[in-house]
Formats: sequence, structure tokens, C-alpha cells
Amino acid sequence: MMSLYSLGMELEENFGSINFFLYNVTLIVLTTAVMMGLTFFRIRHTGNTALSETSTVGFSGVLFAWMVVASLERSKTCPVPFLPDMCFDTYNFWGLKFNAGPLVQLVIAQFIMPRVSFVGHLAGIICGFLVHWSLVPLSLFGPQMLIPA
Repeated sequence: MMSLYSLGMELEENFGSINFFLYNVTLIVLTTAVMMGLTFFRIRHTGNTALSETSTVGFSGVLFAWMVVASLERSKTCPVPFLPDMCFDTYNFWGLKFNAGPLVQLVIAQFIMPRVSFVGHLAGIICGFLVHWSLVPLSLFGPQMLIPA
């Protein structure tokens, strides 16, 4: 929740309150769809039908998506608060930015809290990259599209 408070304030200032709200609603749907797709792929690939009984709840996938977006806007990200010297540069490959910081946060979160949803957080990271790379244009979900004048 602390990351939502600090990151959310920064993002809300950048996007505006209404846009930030609508983008959050969009990311809730998008991260859920990606998580369900990843789970479906795991069921089909492994044949483990018990995975269909998996439940997940929370907003952390959306937080991971926003962490990706925020980290790609910076030249360097230090994702681990208790390791301030562990920083990752943002690289640009063929016009697409990449930063390993959110992936490191995913591994650390999984290590500290092994029962958290790895797939849910990974879905958030995937969505964050898709949104930042404009493969999923958030402008389709802005107030100008949803609330016509």
C-alpha cells in the first residue's frame, strides 16, 4: 500500500485524476485478462487442471504495471528500498525501453512472501510494458472517449 501511495501521487499528478482513475480501471481489466491467459496457457501446457481452481485477489498486478511505466520514464531505477545501491539503468532497444527493476521486485516479493500470486504480478509487468510501448493505447480509455462531449 505504501507503493500505491508514493507511486500513485506521482502518476496522478502526471496524468490527472480522471485519467488516472480510468487508466486504473483499464489496467484492472487488462491485468486480469493477461493473468487468465497465462493461467490458461499453463493449464494447456502442463495439463495440470488444478490450476483452474486458482484464485487471486488484489490490486498488486496493477501496481506492478504502474511500476513498469514509472521505471521506464526514468533513466535509472532503484527498486529495492533496503538496497539503495542496487539500481538498474533503462535501456532502449529498437525504440522500446526496458528496465529490469520491476522484474527484480517481482523476484524479491516472491521470496519474501512466497504465497503471493507470481502470475498476477507477472501479468502486471507484462501489461506495464505493453502500455508503455503503446501496444495497448491508454488513450482509447481516456475521458474524451468514454464521456463524449
